[in-house]
Amino acid sequence: MSYRMIFDLYSELISSATYAELKNETKALSLNDEAYSKFEDANAKLAVYGNLSKEELEELDCKEINEHLTEIHSLQTNGIGDQISAIELSVNIADKTKKVQSEDLAWKQAQKDNTLVAYTEYAENHPKGEHIYKAKGKITELGEIYVKEENASYARNNNNINSRVKNNNKQNNSYDELVLSEEDPNINKRAVISNRDMSPHDSFVFKVQIAASEVILTDLIIDGKVPGERSVKKVRMDNWIKYFVGEFNSYQEAAKNRDKLQSTAPDAFIVVFSQGHQIELTDEMRNDDNDL
Repeated sequence: MSYRMIFDLYSELISSATYAELKNETKALSLNDEAYSKFEDANAKLAVYGNLSKEELEELDCKEINEHLTEIHSLQTNGIGDQISAIELSVNIADKTKKVQSEDLAWKQAQKDNTLVAYTEYAENHPKGEHIYKAKGKITELGEIYVKEENASYARNNNNINSRVKNNNKQNNSYDELVLSEEDPNINKRAVISNRDMSPHDSFVFKVQIAASEVILTDLIIDGKVPGERSVKKVRMDNWIKYFVGEFNSYQEAAKNRDKLQSTAPDAFIVVFSQGHQIELTDEMRNDDNDL
């Protein structure tokens, strides 16, 4: 196939392509025009030799002919290169248009559903989408509502926990028995409470509880409550999944950490553990300025 046939084929593709914006179509057609000019120059140079007789051709310097032919070939290949750039532009724009349309449909569906699940699915499927920041905002907003409702339900269903702790009923309050398996496919990808997080000695360990839920919360919800925190730990206790940050030797240390979270996790509160078991937080612990 000659260069001219390739040029004609590519020109037809470029002129019939669909472009997302007028400026992209203008650029593609301009590249095709540049290719046309290069082919015209190449044809003009070839025409010089076509009008010469055999005797005149024989009189020409071979080196000069080779230089002209190399120049003609360069014009033709560069022209084809311009056309390829124009075609790639149209293809890329078409692909981009499809992606934008798909994202817009997903965003409209998320807005229609207006649920935590819908916005989370949008954010996971379109992490660099045009509406990603709006989606994250809605996730934080709806996540806060969800967590508050779960915490309220948790409080209602567990208002007698202190009395059970006082009676030393540790059956459902032990890390030993209720630690989440690291092989669980539903485990949050953050740090998970395991045997190494227990306290085998008699000292108290204070933690800040940021949430409690009957289902595993998504990373986006946790990020909204403790932005940038990479050591969130969780454990299943009394059919609830509790989320904690930090391990402190005193209530005062834990309180400072809790206070830092007031803007993002206003419902955070302090809990205390001994030998891997949650125990009652007493006024004496709150008022003791020394490490316990």
